[in-house]
Amino acid sequence: MKAAVYSGTRNLYKNMITAAKSLLIHSNVEKVYFLIEDDTFPYDLPQEVECINISNQTFFPQDSPNFKNVLTYMVLIRATYPKIFSQLDKILSIDVDTIVNENISNLWDLDLTDYYIAAVEEEKLSKVEGSYFNMGVAMLNLKKMREDNKDDELIAALNTYWYRYGEQDCFNELLRGHVLILPSDYNVCIQAREPLHERITHFAGIYKLELFPHFDYYQSLPLNKIERNISDNISLDIIIPTYKNKNALQRTLKSIELQENVNIIVVDDCSNLDYEDILNEYPYIKLFILPDNRGPGMARQYGIEHSNGTYITFLDSGDYFYENGLQTILNQIQENTYIKLYSWSYVYDDKNILADMPGNKTIGSVYKRSFIEMYNIHFSKEGSYANEDYGFSRACKMILQNLEETWHFHPMIKHIKIPVFYEHIDVNSLTKRNNGEFFYTKLSPGIIINGIHAIDIAKKAHVEISVIISELAYIMAQEYFFFLSIIHERPELADDIWIIIRNFYLNYYKIYSKFSKDNLQTFFFTVTMPQIKTRKKQWTKHIPINIQRFVQELETEPYTPLRYFIELENK
Repeated sequence: MKAAVYSGTRNLYKNMITAAKSLLIHSNVEKVYFLIEDDTFPYDLPQEVECINISNQTFFPQDSPNFKNVLTYMVLIRATYPKIFSQLDKILSIDVDTIVNENISNLWDLDLTDYYIAAVEEEKLSKVEGSYFNMGVAMLNLKKMREDNKDDELIAALNTYWYRYGEQDCFNELLRGHVLILPSDYNVCIQAREPLHERITHFAGIYKLELFPHFDYYQSLPLNKIERNISDNISLDIIIPTYKNKNALQRTLKSIELQENVNIIVVDDCSNLDYEDILNEYPYIKLFILPDNRGPGMARQYGIEHSNGTYITFLDSGDYFYENGLQTILNQIQENTYIKLYSWSYVYDDKNILADMPGNKTIGSVYKRSFIEMYNIHFSKEGSYANEDYGFSRACKMILQNLEETWHFHPMIKHIKIPVFYEHIDVNSLTKRNNGEFFYTKLSPGIIINGIHAIDIAKKAHVEISVIISELAYIMAQEYFFFLSIIHERPELADDIWIIIRNFYLNYYKIYSKFSKDNLQTFFFTVTMPQIKTRKKQWTKHIPINIQRFVQELETEPYTPLRYFIELENK
């Protein structure tokens, strides 16, 4: 039987359930034991879990040199596993402050014939002690330990000698020479100061585990939502929202080469069209028709909710794959499964212009679905009609950057400067976007709504304040010139657009003011102006010539738009 065991005192019971949920999802373990200090467990448990009260065990008396309190007893008890689990040949011993992130079923298939234990080497202590392993995740060969009386030796030594690191030192001392060293990703300490890829994350020394998003996700996961995720097959779901454009949709579908590990999900946003001909030609696609028009953002969200692929990506109707583009994506996601966000360059098909926007748009991006679910990253219902991908894509980047920079995880964003998509530019869409009414009724509110939506998701994921502030500056600097360019193109809309600018900055100032006591004017200069200056050269290459004149005016008198902005606020 494939079994695992956690041990802990009452204050760790919640952590035990959380850790066990992640193990059940990412392994084929059949039985999970909780060694506890009570006859009953105060929380509902998965059916695979069995509790054993070990408070009356007498292997380690209170005058034992390594006995400090009940908590240390729960750790020392590992030496007795060959006796407690006499019916088992092997068992996975795992700490309650761990989270399993990927399939680890292969641990039970390890050949331990010549080994007492399989564990990850503790790098720092190995430099001092020689080869030294960490007990946080350890597959124990109980049968061999019983045959060689190692359990009795461990118990006797722990009751005779004091060890600095308790049972871990003792195991290292008595089992040396019969240890199978596992790859480091099976027990990654979160405090390590180097890029890491982790099958199992070990939160050693971190006491507010609920603030760490990985832990928070499994802690709040209902028991009826626990589903095994142990397939090694990597699949890609392509989500295509569409609205009243069957010809464009057919162009997209023709570019997708049918493969076993590729699924196509088409979501029609209530077009009232007949798709019988498309279903006859492409019977393998999954077609969903929304009962009412919800906008492209909600159509994409519906596709996510009906997806079960390892990775997901998005195409709009009319977009299509570059030659060998799909195969390029598949090769990457099968080679580097630890990457959560891939982005590729893409080409505007009408002008053959290469676009390079690493992860800033859903087009050209591929997301690991488990990451999206874990952090509840979703499209905004209120901002579904314009700039709908902005909140989704920026939330993904903020969370991943926070994990990399704050928690020192391995790089989880990978941008590849190889074009894989053609993005189709709809002339009707361009005309609509240049329309002033569309700008201040749809496009601009979309920027604001989706920007705040991204920050709200990031805050719930406990993203560091510094990362959120940086995002505020990025958004405002980027959209500042966008607003100004519209004014020059549509001067008759100046008053309306200045009001939008005012509301735009006030919304972000409300968020910023929670972290800082700066007044509005200081906020604008300290947060926004540096970003504007750094992006000025980039923007002058792409904006119309009359906007370049405004940028020159901005250099000589940068306060003019702000003064107008402040005046509106005072009114």
